[in-house]
Amino acid sequence: MLSAFRIKVVVVGDYGVSKTSMLKSVVTTSSRTDVNVQYGQYSDTEIELHVRSSLRREPVTMMIWDTCSQEKFRSLTASYYRGAHGCLVLFDVTKESTFNNLTYWLHDLKEYSTHPEISTVIVGTKCHVTPEEREVSHERAVKFAESVGLPYMEVSAEENKNVTEVFEKLADSILENLTKDSTPNMQQPNRVILSKQQKPKKQWCSC
Repeated sequence: MLSAFRIKVVVVGDYGVSKTSMLKSVVTTSSRTDVNVQYGQYSDTEIELHVRSSLRREPVTMMIWDTCSQEKFRSLTASYYRGAHGCLVLFDVTKESTFNNLTYWLHDLKEYSTHPEISTVIVGTKCHVTPEEREVSHERAVKFAESVGLPYMEVSAEENKNVTEVFEKLADSILENLTKDSTPNMQQPNRVILSKQQKPKKQWCSC
């Protein structure tokens, strides 16, 4: 199906936070999803997802890039982020270290993104677990997201909870940025506001 908007979305986060599982979930539940092969330095599969945005009647075509475990070797560079209109930054609510590394991924996004208005959503995965299994509470994650000026959502690939919704939310944000008039020196919503001085050392784990 043809779409007036064809946008690139990248998915980042520590190794093992269910990035690929979330993409597999949206592929199996969407009736408008095609999987194409993208031969490149990082992505060997590119998911073509047609998302219904609340801002437009026709579907929006998302070209979603997965890291294909390259983040495990710290090898993501500007080539992966180049041209992206939107980004999902994931962490696992059951692993404190993946939450602590969010500032690392947001700094990379700010440094390498070629779109100054790149839309971003912070996503907590495995929200189906019990409160006792969580190492990061919902309230704590929301507070962090608010501190960097970004929206926050929680998903569960295992139970297919909010998976489609998170892509729809990102699509709305992207279209809003693409269609609005740019205003210099004005802070826009859903933008990374992390300063370069805030970049921490990443806590790499063997998960």
